[in-house]
Amino acid sequence: LISFATACGNVDRIVSAEFKAAGNRVALIAPAYQEDGVMPQVQGMREALDAVEALTTSHDALAVSTAGYGCLAEALFKMCVGNQLGVALATSFAADKLFVPAYGSFLVELAPGVALPVPTNEMRVVEIGTTTSDYVLTAGDAHVCLAKLQEAWEGKLEPVYPYRKAGEDVEAISYTAAAPHVFSGKIAQPRVVIPVFPGTNCEYDTAHARKPDCHVARRFLWRRRALWFREVHHRVLPRPGSDRGGA
Repeated sequence: LISFATACGNVDRIVSAEFKAAGNRVALIAPAYQEDGVMPQVQGMREALDAVEALTTSHDALAVSTAGYGCLAEALFKMCVGNQLGVALATSFAADKLFVPAYGSFLVELAPGVALPVPTNEMRVVEIGTTTSDYVLTAGDAHVCLAKLQEAWEGKLEPVYPYRKAGEDVEAISYTAAAPHVFSGKIAQPRVVIPVFPGTNCEYDTAHARKPDCHVARRFLWRRRALWFREVHHRVLPRPGSDRGGA
């Protein structure tokens, strides 16, 4: 299964996940966790989100990623893959922590000269390493070749989604459109009234559903007297739970 999700946001505050350059510090911003060690504390989660948002708004965060099922190890690896940059973990950061659940935490590549966010009782902020030009993950005396790791990761789906060689030939299909027929006469537009009673919903969906039929839909509250009610051609009553309404 390959899936993705989208969300709306201001393009000036959106930061991608891949590391941008060598020599930049990588910070971990993590909330305090509940007794199970998995679920973040509410206040800590809010403070972590605020800290990351402040960094992205001021353009001090060059790359941001969050840990998922694969813990910090997966997030850190994928941040390296984008521009094939490596990372050297700080001696004060134990590599074993990369494989501990860290839901709600963020890995942030900081711009040069940017100060770390101030930690609190509910939010931890630590510098875990530095990006490198060598495509290697370094933790003390241990070195992991990220090129081999990337090959193992991408090669898993090679039989399903081949990208190293040309696929089957695809027949080109061409189509020449004829001149469109344009009607120059007048088109009747029946008026439709959609009364809105207390507790009624889906009136906007009902009005939208009438547009393709060239209806002129108008909504009004039933408690108000409307003399123009006699001029309507149809009366449409929205039905609870319906997205088109009933006539």
